[in-house]
Amino acid sequence: MVAIGELAAVARDAGSAEAVLFRTEAYDLCRRLADRRHEPAAPPVATAALAALASWRPLRPEDVHLLADALGDRDDDVRDAAAAVLRSLGADAAPDLARAAGFGRRAARDRALALLRELPVTTAILDRLVAAELDALDAAALRGAALASLSDPWIVRRLGERLDEIGHTSLLLIAAREKSAAVATGARLFRLARGKDERARALEALDAALPRAVAIRILPALEGSLESRARAAAERLRGEPPRKEVAVRAELAGGDTLLRGLLVRALGAERARYRTAIADAARAAAAEVSPLDLLRRITEPDDDVGDVPAAVEKMVLLSSLPLLGELTTPQIAALAERAQVVDLADGEVLHAEGERLDALVIVAAGELAVGERTLGAGHAVDELAPMAPRPLPAAIVARAPTRIVRVARVDFEELVDDEPGLAAALLRHLGERLRA
Repeated sequence: MVAIGELAAVARDAGSAEAVLFRTEAYDLCRRLADRRHEPAAPPVATAALAALASWRPLRPEDVHLLADALGDRDDDVRDAAAAVLRSLGADAAPDLARAAGFGRRAARDRALALLRELPVTTAILDRLVAAELDALDAAALRGAALASLSDPWIVRRLGERLDEIGHTSLLLIAAREKSAAVATGARLFRLARGKDERARALEALDAALPRAVAIRILPALEGSLESRARAAAERLRGEPPRKEVAVRAELAGGDTLLRGLLVRALGAERARYRTAIADAARAAAAEVSPLDLLRRITEPDDDVGDVPAAVEKMVLLSSLPLLGELTTPQIAALAERAQVVDLADGEVLHAEGERLDALVIVAAGELAVGERTLGAGHAVDELAPMAPRPLPAAIVARAPTRIVRVARVDFEELVDDEPGLAAALLRHLGERLRA
């Protein structure tokens, strides 16, 4: 572990031209070891890598996101190391801590809020942070209006969610600046609102709690359709949304990997026009992948097909189930990340009669038979299996070459425990089903 810190020190202090490549490689190595979200390094290794990252300045925005996510790690030492680095960043960490407090996993939220209270953030700094978030909100709304012309429901859905995320971060920073518990409560109601009525009540609470000038500035960006939010931003900035081509290229080069994957899928036949931008985005994504993760992607059957990430196709399939249809795009993406793709030969038995089914199994292509039932693409064997496993009344057999997507119970339960809002969304669906 000491070697990681020494490597970082040598790379940081090296001044020759020949050391530039070494410095870059050392930084990327520390970053990969610190990121336990995909192929986790051992906790002591990740802890040392996080400490080493603290010696670099300035950190890239995506690295600050990584640190905020690490506040939700399962290991105490990793969480403490991430908190120490964020604490050293001071006020610059505030926006990412605010996002983690609102949308991070359960373990991250409390720690992010505690760190926010510790930071020596002056009113002048908060003014600057609030202004930057509100500008980002307007820019996202204008770019979203341009991308909405793709007429893809997933794109529109994700763009709306991103506006809400930026808006919630803005509200938390405003609550800190104004020292207003009422604004903080309104921000929480806004984040948890489901449906038009709940959202309207949250916006009414915010309208009453926010200073008038601030309410006029932020509320139009939080209500209505994507188009109405973009119109409000255009009127405020006295500008127009960018051309679709400009917006597409900006998002392909941007940091929202979820939207980037959805965008590549939505472009369809237009993909050839953006080949260079897509290739650049793919290279940037590949640079973030650890060697172990790259090996897994090469050897597992759910490789990306063409330009469209396989995870995006799994998201679309998962969201077609009534149980998961109301989940947010990040929640669906978290499930898709854990989902496995399995190919079955014609006649192959997936599970025998009487075997306990404790996973969500969905047909992606082909056909499964369960006794007299025949399941085609988009259908699940048993939606409730990961929550309430039971013995199968008949064997599950492929009736043709078939591809399935499978989410194991342990992965499902971990996500329900960690992913904010996932348990509540599932409970709402099950409650509505019981009342029907």
